[in-house]
Amino acid sequence: MFITEYTDTVEQSGEYLRLALDYMGQFSIPVDPINYTVWYEYVSGRNESLKGEIDRFLKHPERFTVKVCKELFRRYIAEGQGVAVEEMRQEIRRIIAEILKHIMDAGGEVSRYGEVLETYADELVDNLDADEIRNIVDRIILETKSMEESGEVLKKRLMATTQEVEALRKDLEKVRKEATTDTLTGLANRRYFEEVLEREANEASGSGKDLCLIMADIDNFKHVNDTYGHLVGDKVLKVTASMIKDSVKGRDFVARYGGEEFVIVLSDTPIQGAKIVADKMREYFESTRMKRKDTGEFIGKVTLSFGVARYRHGESVDELIQRADRALYVSKNRGRNCVTTEDALLS
Repeated sequence: MFITEYTDTVEQSGEYLRLALDYMGQFSIPVDPINYTVWYEYVSGRNESLKGEIDRFLKHPERFTVKVCKELFRRYIAEGQGVAVEEMRQEIRRIIAEILKHIMDAGGEVSRYGEVLETYADELVDNLDADEIRNIVDRIILETKSMEESGEVLKKRLMATTQEVEALRKDLEKVRKEATTDTLTGLANRRYFEEVLEREANEASGSGKDLCLIMADIDNFKHVNDTYGHLVGDKVLKVTASMIKDSVKGRDFVARYGGEEFVIVLSDTPIQGAKIVADKMREYFESTRMKRKDTGEFIGKVTLSFGVARYRHGESVDELIQRADRALYVSKNRGRNCVTTEDALLS
């Protein structure tokens, strides 16, 4: 559910190219693959976190430099995809070479198609991210399918090659998902949580609406691991993640923050509403007894402690996280299995 779909038409791609080059000219940014990818993502609007960051720079254009552009690429596009993306880039080059061989065998009536594919091969420069490669893959698929009427022999070969490219596109989807998902619980990971929170904070600042953050921590989780072992501990984490996910709805966003900690982002929600959500969640866990599937043994109640904080327009998201964490710490000191809002920090 976190995957960006690329469905741009040739006309859309051309318009994005024009807009990206216009911005790069305004800021005297060299047209290289990294810089172009950043601005292409921005003008297309598909990378909301990147767009929010650049929009802030546009208010102070003198601060936007080539160094800033490279950092935006690293932070919002390239991070977490490196090795897999490079392997896919090499695989696409191999597939293109195979298609070109088919075309040489088939004769000259499809020479234009060969020239198009050679252009795509030239575009596979270093430092492309998964989405940029995905864009090239989509164009290869369109060109390949358009040539399937050029002859029966070539058609069979192209259909087989198209299946290879389709499989590669699925691999790209998997890379994107793995970069944003916690492998144990299936929730969003901490990196993606930070992106979402930054985006929601920017939106709240612009609209004036409330935004709240809940931090939750499993009580005495070390005791579970020490008593029943890490396999049972992992199962408790999975079940907890599922129960938290079931407790929210709509735009509410859940992620694993780390260890036995979870976070819930509540957009357009006042702090009292967020406290109600946390209270219901606490009661849900308190009334549930978890049982081992292998032995049928009950492992007792698994309770959670909660900290709730409200975003203050203009502050950094780190400050919001810190207040929620401090409120959670108060809940732990109060004996666990309770909810504390940031209001308690003032007393």
